[in-house]
Amino acid sequence: MKNASPAEIAELQALLKKRRRPGGIGKLDLSGMAKGVAGSIKQQMGLSEKYLRETATSMVSKLIKAYAPEVTEREMELLLQEMLPSIKKEQKSPVPADMLGTMINQFVDYSLGRMSEADKAQMPGQWTQKYWNVFPLEIRGLITKLLHNEIDGELFRLATEEALRRMEKQGT
Repeated sequence: MKNASPAEIAELQALLKKRRRPGGIGKLDLSGMAKGVAGSIKQQMGLSEKYLRETATSMVSKLIKAYAPEVTEREMELLLQEMLPSIKKEQKSPVPADMLGTMINQFVDYSLGRMSEADKAQMPGQWTQKYWNVFPLEIRGLITKLLHNEIDGELFRLATEEALRRMEKQGT
């Protein structure tokens, strides 16, 4: 560069400018091509993963219906969650575990008639549905078992604490 003429420097700058532009030298956009290929692979993987999940869910559902036709839709959902762990992994709570713990306590207190009228008055509209939608499937299953007297309060407390600890470790 020290010995280059002004014309050579200008030519070098033009080449460098061309190289930085999309299309680059020879009109090959390697960056764009790489992004396109990566996007295509990601889309194909997503479709195949979705197909596998749907196939497994369908197969397990048919087996459950064949061997236990009396199973309700809700029970079917819970069984599928237990039998197909990938479904459980999909749903991550956008709420930190400590806040989720408070929400679980409020939801359960309300559901069991233990929430004061003053606390009920402070809750936003349709909060029970909003809370339920945020709860991970594992927490929903535990709440359902508690409300149907399938587990007692102490077991519920221990199980939810353990689930919340796992969520904190996983960062969900």
